[in-house]
Amino acid sequence: MGQGARIRGWRREGLTPIDTDGDDPVQVDLDGQGVNNMARELDWNDTEEIGIQLQEMFPETDPYTVRFTDLHKWVVQLPDFVGDPAKSNEGILEAIQTAWREEYVDAKGS
Repeated sequence: MGQGARIRGWRREGLTPIDTDGDDPVQVDLDGQGVNNMARELDWNDTEEIGIQLQEMFPETDPYTVRFTDLHKWVVQLPDFVGDPAKSNEGILEAIQTAWREEYVDAKGS
């Protein structure tokens, strides 16, 4: 990986998504079982990946300025999100907001 490369995305047994150029994550097959190239479906418990996608969609938005009603709407509108909109709660939205904020701070270099 070149300078500035960083590991991103979700963790699954045998797969490590990486991003070497700031574009989309690439799955690397670590166990020789093959890589499923289908888009990964997101649910409410995928807070880190949701945070990453929200940072990519709204790079100039400080997550701590977003109301939970707007955050909920943005999450359910993500292309790969399949979760039940009624299954979110304040704790889940806080976890998503925190994950997004970590990405935001990393992107700003602060």
